[in-house]
Amino acid sequence: MSDEVRRRLEGDAGRFRDEAAGLDVEGFAGRALDAIGAAVTAPVSPAAAAMAAAGLAEEAGVMLDTDERDALARGMATGLDGRWAQVEVGVAASLDVVTARVVYGLFVLGERVVVAYRDRVDRHEAFVRLRDVVDGTPMLRARLRRTSAANGGEGVEVAAGPGVRTAVACFVPPQGQGLRGFSADLVVTDVDPGAEFRRVVLPVLAARPNGQVWCLDT
Repeated sequence: MSDEVRRRLEGDAGRFRDEAAGLDVEGFAGRALDAIGAAVTAPVSPAAAAMAAAGLAEEAGVMLDTDERDALARGMATGLDGRWAQVEVGVAASLDVVTARVVYGLFVLGERVVVAYRDRVDRHEAFVRLRDVVDGTPMLRARLRRTSAANGGEGVEVAAGPGVRTAVACFVPPQGQGLRGFSADLVVTDVDPGAEFRRVVLPVLAARPNGQVWCLDT
């Protein structure tokens, strides 16, 4: 693990120890950040991010089965340059897989995330799942800045870590004006790939250096 990652780990462990009483903060952070360290030093492990995301999810009570772990591994594989191997990821709809990817994106990568489902009930379910996972995990709750539950404007804002910008997850409709003006590192959507997808969804990633979109097969 690099010295920079080690300093982040030590700082996080000290800051959140009181709020995460009874949890092995250092053990969890060490496992997750060791995997991140592997991703920023040569040779790069294509599976490092997925392994860390699955570990973080389990620490937060999101238990993935074998198929879900495989889906996470396929979607989060990286190339030798550390960038995502796939910009567009097709995956079977799974609330737990999406939650694992979003939690890792927020708390480890400091990503801006947009969850754009066509159905309001599906968007709300995804928001509630993320909110409950964060609220139920002291080490994550310690980084929570605020949640917004306004109808049509649900979101979660967290402090991703020292030296990392605020990370945000927004839950908006893809149709109409829902995605207008958004720029994101990760988009999770159930919009079918095609003309509408390329017109509405892909521009959200245009300004990001390592953007990714997860397309759910519903």
